[in-house]
Amino acid sequence: MSTWRGSWLLLRYEWRINRLGSLGTFFMATYIAVVTFPLYEAAEFPNKPFLTGVLDFVMLCVVPCFGFFMNQHTFRNMKEDYTARKLAAMRALPITVKQIAGGRLLSAMFLLVPVWLYFFVLMYLLSGWFREKSWDQLLNYALFWLGYAVFMSVVYLIMEFGLTGRHYFLLCFGCLPVFVVVVLLYRLFGQSLVGDLLTAAGAGNWWPTLGSMLAAAASVAWGIRLLIRIVARRSLLG
Repeated sequence: MSTWRGSWLLLRYEWRINRLGSLGTFFMATYIAVVTFPLYEAAEFPNKPFLTGVLDFVMLCVVPCFGFFMNQHTFRNMKEDYTARKLAAMRALPITVKQIAGGRLLSAMFLLVPVWLYFFVLMYLLSGWFREKSWDQLLNYALFWLGYAVFMSVVYLIMEFGLTGRHYFLLCFGCLPVFVVVVLLYRLFGQSLVGDLLTAAGAGNWWPTLGSMLAAAASVAWGIRLLIRIVARRSLLG
């Protein structure tokens, strides 16, 4: 069986056992859209630093999670090291490490893209402020976050496969202070990440989005190779 065929079969298996988890991810995206769309009206006004800071932080934290199933296995991984157990079960079968790595990456991308699209379409439907923007501006802005989400999802997958469940969750929580620092650095200059992206998109500047998409492509090309090495070398005992 070819690598891509095996990866596709693993993708189908992941979706079959995680149907409720995918619904959980869509529910999370719905909740975030409902909570954050009022904040967008403050994104272009520097005299509302707290609201713009909250919006920046939420987008940086939540958008990469669109590629992960929100189910009991995800939240119990810290205690039970579910990923190590799953890898051990797969390695006991005639499944190659390339198929395991490819299947996991495909699974994340096949969830991330529909949830990303759903999130921004929902934002457009909920917010009159969003509908005032041109289509090219919204597409520019949304594609930046898609590139960012793909890049960070690959980073999280590398941590998921390379670390124990406990260390993985600790490192994920350790990313939160990094996001806080990014938001604070923007605020020191009286700026907002979301506001700057919307301004650039409104001016027809595609460079931030191009950089984001190039980073996403590079992360996928590099990440799949690293995931293969990690799966091949990781202890099946976790």
